[in-house]
Amino acid sequence: MVKILIGLAVLQIIMGLCATIFASLPVFWMGLISSIISAILIVALAIILSNQEDILYKLEQQEERLRKLSNNEKKVCTKCNYSYDIDYKSCPNCGKIQEN
Repeated sequence: MVKILIGLAVLQIIMGLCATIFASLPVFWMGLISSIISAILIVALAIILSNQEDILYKLEQQEERLRKLSNNEKKVCTKCNYSYDIDYKSCPNCGKIQEN
């Protein structure tokens, strides 16, 4: 996704140059400046998305570590023999309410 956004930013600058190259000088500069501003915004969005992907990956790793470190006690459903966490009041597989 980040590479696509960077490519779009480059394409935006090229299109801005091509669209205004035969225009008068003030129109050329306005087109060039607006295409550069658009490209900067697209690159900023790409950087934000990249940072979010990194943060999400680190959070997933942290959650996995916490699951491994946490107490892995499980309940077993008497109806379907499905193993699940002790926090649940009923079996997530069949819905049978379990008694402690």
